[in-house]
Amino acid sequence: MMTKLYKCIPKLLDTFFITFMLICFFSNQSLTVEGAGQGDVETNISRINDGITNWRAQTYATTTNNVGQISLGGNASLDYTFGAARDANNNVVLNGADNTILTDSGVSGATSLYNSKINIFFNNNGKYYGILHQGANSYKGGSPGNASDTSLDFALVTGISTLSYSNYSILKQMKYKVYYTGTDSRSKPVYKIGGFLSNQGIYAEILLRPSLSGAPIVQRELYLYNPTTSVKKFQIYYGEDTDMDSTGSNSSDNVPMYAIGDNKGLYLYSTKIASDASSKLLITNDVTDGFDNYMGEAYTSPYDWAKKGKPSGNSGTLTSPMLTYDKDDADNIGDYSRVAGSPLLYGVGSGGTIFPIVNGDGVQDSAYALRWNPTAINPGQTTHYSSAIGGTLPGYATPTVSKTYVNKTRNTGGNQVGDTLQFTLSVGISGSSWNFNRLLDTMPTGLTLDPSSVKYVWTQTQSTGSGSNMHDVDVIKGYGTAPASGTTNNQIDYNPNTDIGDKGKYVVTYDATINNKATSTVTNNADFTGHNVVHNTGDVTNRATTNIPVTIPNFKYQFTNQIRNDTTDPDGAFSSSASGKKGDIVEYQTTLSPIGIDFLKSGHFNDIVPDGLELDPDSITVNGSKKSSLDFDVSTITSGNPLTVDFKAKITSINKATVSNTATVTNVVINPSTNYGTIISDNADLNIEETLPTTSFVEVPSTIDFGSTTSIGNPRMLNNVRTDGKLIINHSANTPFNVSVSYDNTTDPIESNGNKLITSDSDNAMMFDQSNDDNTPDWKPIVIDPGVPIKSGGFSGSYNNYDLSGYIGLNKWKLLVPANSKAGKYSGKITWSIDDTPQ
Repeated sequence: MMTKLYKCIPKLLDTFFITFMLICFFSNQSLTVEGAGQGDVETNISRINDGITNWRAQTYATTTNNVGQISLGGNASLDYTFGAARDANNNVVLNGADNTILTDSGVSGATSLYNSKINIFFNNNGKYYGILHQGANSYKGGSPGNASDTSLDFALVTGISTLSYSNYSILKQMKYKVYYTGTDSRSKPVYKIGGFLSNQGIYAEILLRPSLSGAPIVQRELYLYNPTTSVKKFQIYYGEDTDMDSTGSNSSDNVPMYAIGDNKGLYLYSTKIASDASSKLLITNDVTDGFDNYMGEAYTSPYDWAKKGKPSGNSGTLTSPMLTYDKDDADNIGDYSRVAGSPLLYGVGSGGTIFPIVNGDGVQDSAYALRWNPTAINPGQTTHYSSAIGGTLPGYATPTVSKTYVNKTRNTGGNQVGDTLQFTLSVGISGSSWNFNRLLDTMPTGLTLDPSSVKYVWTQTQSTGSGSNMHDVDVIKGYGTAPASGTTNNQIDYNPNTDIGDKGKYVVTYDATINNKATSTVTNNADFTGHNVVHNTGDVTNRATTNIPVTIPNFKYQFTNQIRNDTTDPDGAFSSSASGKKGDIVEYQTTLSPIGIDFLKSGHFNDIVPDGLELDPDSITVNGSKKSSLDFDVSTITSGNPLTVDFKAKITSINKATVSNTATVTNVVINPSTNYGTIISDNADLNIEETLPTTSFVEVPSTIDFGSTTSIGNPRMLNNVRTDGKLIINHSANTPFNVSVSYDNTTDPIESNGNKLITSDSDNAMMFDQSNDDNTPDWKPIVIDPGVPIKSGGFSGSYNNYDLSGYIGLNKWKLLVPANSKAGKYSGKITWSIDDTPQ
């Protein structure tokens, strides 16, 4: 027995030792992560680059929240915070309403998640107007942790279990919370809560920031940082239970939801039928790392955020749409394919039956879920997820602005000097009408605007169809080209003067070319300025920005374009701008000079003289030699052999304006044989001074001779046999006008020694053959007032010394000679006039 016992002891000890070592190993690893606390959270959260550089961390258990505000106009704003932001009387509390934001979040029942919840709401003159469903007593001094209680917020999903608060909520798993406050690049407040996700061993921060555009839009963002040595795989969701309510009630809404279109998100109103008295809420992925799928839902209990709701009545089983974890088949992409304006609270059952979606009480309690594509986050990596929420109260508008571009020269994904980019600027309106009164887009260094390419289109939506087939169609309300005065000095700056209504959009497109001054990143801003039409509290500017990466080439060059006024300063220096008035002669000088080793092997030069100028074709020279036009091929342009083009033009416009001139070289090939695209010169700007309109006759005919005849007993009409002198006019205004002739048989009659040729006041005393486009005779009686225009349809334009003699020559006049007229040499007067005609 002793022997057997002794032999057993070593085996037991070995087993105990191995077990002990395993316990120590796993316990030590667990303690390393779990025991670090808030300090460890701060260290790891600091490794996340979220664009804010002035974060201030707060770790006390009694830390309270702050509220950020984005003005809607007047005393109304869209506010954002973590937790509660009101008192028991439904007044907004801007700071300190919630002291539970660093308390661990938990689940109460199947439909409630509390503490640290995202809360977006309207502040209507100090009164709290909820956007999200609020739990009972969710106010300061009550149960502030119940704010936004039925919303899921962000969820990290790893399996096919019910997508509930308990299973996948990020807040529920977040430990050692730290609250941060800071400001963005516009000095607007930003807030975030960071913590450790105990079930994944990674760190998370949930961030709230206002849109940099300045519009009443809040971005809800999630950053995840993986400090472990293993890859983490999951899928991110976001869910909210919406409820627009101004009373402070915790009851549910019953309103439909609609698609924005193009998989951009959804919107809803505070009432079943939208009206001027409705508030509006929109959720969009028009942000960096926005969601990939979305789904409007009817909130029901117990809740599964991957499902749309339940069919109404006895409609059967819902089969589509859904947002099932890690599935993206046609039934699991939510409302991805819904067109603009289509109602979202409809589903499809077995057999393809379409029916309304409701909750357990048979009403459409609005909610929504967002989903991003599955993620695999590597060790040391950070991932980012974002969505935007905006809203308006009755009489206010939310402008959503954007600026995008496509490369028209190449589709390889890169941008190079010489490439032409087409930009699209857009402002869309949600809510009430918005007066759009200024668009400003100044080209940054590195971009050259094509002024002739700036075009706009304004659309408003119109609802059509019914039930699940209801949708919006765009109706064009206006379109055209931006005014020339608003596209000078390498910028777009004009007043659209347009009242854009709910779901309306104003879109501007233009082309700009990347020039040789571009850096590796060119940042282009567009500012949209306007105001609410109903509650006009002054103009507000919203900015859209785009960053353009540029590959810097080895081929570098200078392409200058300069101007001088040869009339006022013929020996002066050329510069980037000059001033002049009608009649002045201006001279342009364009020089293209490569810099460095590479040179321009071939290309095609072109320069179009701006409107308001008249080119002198005899003045064109290329490197000192005469040229017949400003459209020609070029070759072998080097630093030692630059291209210099000179030409002159006369100012013909009388209107005050700034006109820009640029030269281009297209189809550029650089040494040895590399296609380079298009290069554009600097702008040469001419400031045309206003010239007061002048209208005058330079010369009128001295005699219209009808010859002679023998008096007989019958009247006759005589044609003119000659016209002495010319008809030459000046008309400086670029407007339509008529040149007319009149005859007054009473005041200035045709007579001889006091004897009137025509004694009656007949309108047929003289006739004139009015010219027309058909070139057919058209005899008109020459009357006193308003006279007879010498050309049907008149003339149009600005003219100097304009010769109209061809309209009044031989056989263009007839004179009535009455029967038994007395012999004599008859003479009289006709009157010439120039009149501007209505446009």
